[in-house]
Amino acid sequence: LAEFEVKNRLLAVPGVVGVYEGLGRDGKPVLRIMLARKSPAAERRLPRRLDGYRVELEVTGAITPM
Repeated sequence: LAEFEVKNRLLAVPGVVGVYEGLGRDGKPVLRIMLARKSPAAERRLPRRLDGYRVELEVTGAITPM
């Protein structure tokens, strides 16, 4: 439940289109936040660490269902 709430809170930030767990460039687990476009406003609102995970931002563009 807590993980679901965290993801919903992050998805409520304008410009955030997805959240997932992945591996960073160093091979350690990270939380990736996908952005529709580069946005300094969104970057300021998003944490650098969350629940012990480093957060990485990834610009993916808009995500639409197929």
